[in-house]
Amino acid sequence: MLGAAYLKGEDSVRKVMVWILVFLTFSGVSPQAAGAADSHEARQAAKVKRQIDGFAPGAFLRVKLKDQRQIEGKLGDRSEEGFQLDTPQTIQVSYSEVKKVAEWDGQSGPVQASNSQPSPHRHLLLKVVIIFAAAFGLAAGLASLDK
Repeated sequence: MLGAAYLKGEDSVRKVMVWILVFLTFSGVSPQAAGAADSHEARQAAKVKRQIDGFAPGAFLRVKLKDQRQIEGKLGDRSEEGFQLDTPQTIQVSYSEVKKVAEWDGQSGPVQASNSQPSPHRHLLLKVVIIFAAAFGLAAGLASLDK
């Protein structure tokens, strides 16, 4: 009952801010969650780098990326951040983009890949957009109750 009295007595802006904070608190969007995701990605990238280092230069690889694209080609130059795959064109692949890597038999034709890369934070951005949309919808509903 105290919460209902509070919502009726305060102005709409304050109500919206309270609800946004409530949604952010319970949605899992936090610096700790982002840090945990970053450390997991760093461990995954280090694992992929070790796998790539295990292949001989010029080995034929099939690489599945986190965005579900698949690239097949010959292993080219390597660096601390990624490696090159020689397909009909040379593609630079970051270790952090790779979901799975395996040796390729070379029988099927290479799959072309575009150079556009999705943001690694797209899931976090989607959560934030949904939370704000819900908060504004709630604010509109509360504003209509005040009238």
